Amino acid sequence: MLYGKPKYVSKSIKRPAKVIKKLNSGKLSIGYYVITYSNNTEMLDIYPGYVFKQQFFRDMDMMVVGLAGSKSDAFDLIAKIAEDSLAKTGECNLKKYLLL
Repeated sequence: MLYGKPKYVSKSIKRPAKVIKKLNSGKLSIGYYVITYSNNTEMLDIYPGYVFKQQFFRDMDMMVVGLAGSKSDAFDLIAKIAEDSLAKTGECNLKKYLLL
């Protein structure tokens, strides 16, 4: 299950809460990318929306960091997160920055 309010959202997504709700139900699949914390690392994961049609992914608890309307938007959001992290903390520890 996806949870949390994304801190970073691409401009093409108008209602992020509605998108997360539909992804959790398995109804929405194409045209969205979800950025989450990676397990046991300081990195982030990008999941295409279609993986949430599978029950396995819907059963996993994932904290949403960002939502993007395309793969390139997802990469741009991660670059923005890295830039913000470096500017505010002086290091590129994305997980630590996002948990502030």
